[in-house]
Amino acid sequence: MTAPWCDFPEVEDGLKNPEPYHKRVPSATALHDAGVKFQVSPRDGNMDFSFDGRVLKLPYVVITPTEETFLLDMMAFEQLHLDMNNPISSFVKLMDNLIDTAKEFQLLVDSGIIENRMESDQEVAELFNRVTKGMAFFENSRLKGVRTRLIRHGKRRRNLWRARFVNTYLRDPWTVIALLAAGLLLCLTLIQTMYSVLSYIK
Repeated sequence: MTAPWCDFPEVEDGLKNPEPYHKRVPSATALHDAGVKFQVSPRDGNMDFSFDGRVLKLPYVVITPTEETFLLDMMAFEQLHLDMNNPISSFVKLMDNLIDTAKEFQLLVDSGIIENRMESDQEVAELFNRVTKGMAFFENSRLKGVRTRLIRHGKRRRNLWRARFVNTYLRDPWTVIALLAAGLLLCLTLIQTMYSVLSYIK
């Protein structure tokens, strides 16, 4: 994975009552439907990720066929060196939450965050799911803060309504056309009703 692992900024952001460790972040597609945009973090030598309530920034990474071995080795190394702040384990844990299927992975590819050099998107999705099985580590404050904000963003009622509306009405082009036609028909009916009322008054 060609990513700037050399430094991982630890930030205490004063977050109160963070979500429990076992709570998962919504998938990338669920967050996207709820209005979250994905961007690449500045390539300034830091392996950093952040979420400001609208944009989730993730480091640019290149996935190669040797990725699984590399990740497992580095995560095991972090388990033996707790003072390292678990940068790779934290990032991998977040990516595992975000990527459930090839669809989520493709969303991150389209956002310019991931470059895939493996045979298929599904293979990469399975890689992140596989390397995190049984993984336990001390969660650093940066991951805890980002994870908590993403979970709470997904819980907000207006974001859930937006996600349901998109999933129900905007996935299929024919459904969109039918929705627009119904809206136009409603507007024409209202206009006709108004003219009828005005004509009656006169």
